[in-house]
Amino acid sequence: MAKLPLDGIRVADFSWVIVAPYCTQWLAIMGAEVIRIESSVHLDIMRRLPAYADGIPGVNRVGHYNSLNMSKKSCTLDLTKPKAIELAKEIVKKSDVVVEQFGYGMMERIGLGYDVLRKLEEDLILVSVSTLGRSGPECEFGAYNEEALAYSGFASITGYEGGPPEMTGGVWADYQTGTHLTLAILAALYHRSKTGQGQYIDAAMIESVM
Repeated sequence: MAKLPLDGIRVADFSWVIVAPYCTQWLAIMGAEVIRIESSVHLDIMRRLPAYADGIPGVNRVGHYNSLNMSKKSCTLDLTKPKAIELAKEIVKKSDVVVEQFGYGMMERIGLGYDVLRKLEEDLILVSVSTLGRSGPECEFGAYNEEALAYSGFASITGYEGGPPEMTGGVWADYQTGTHLTLAILAALYHRSKTGQGQYIDAAMIESVM
């Protein structure tokens, strides 16, 4: 059987909700070993949103969550504990890519910022996913699909002629960003294969949908 394109690549996946899990799912489908590191204190909110299999509630019975996290390995860690941080670092040491989707500054506060992680793995590719980016005057704001569509100006070109700006159906910005993010990681892996250099990717939803 032929190898998949990302066979031999390992991804430490600190993501949740939709954008980054959708991206890392594609990496897993392409053959990467994706290890999803989930908080044991605050489980992914997608685990708590129906519909549930057979109508029976349960954190492992949510169709939408499972559709975003198939083909992955997983573990739970309480990242408020020093021992858990050390375990997370051991996973990072063996990884090629780290993807995180925490609030602004969270990775730095728990001791897993880029400056720390690149010392563990010099050619590491770290991807930080947010709506408004990791720099700039509004980088600390939390935001989701609707805010991305509004801030980017996308909402101004949808809706009815002569009417107000409108949102797209569903969570289009999340899946659009996840798709672009997958391509960015593939480009970073190609760049590393040619130069031996890792990099930091600041992935902002508002740039993806502009």
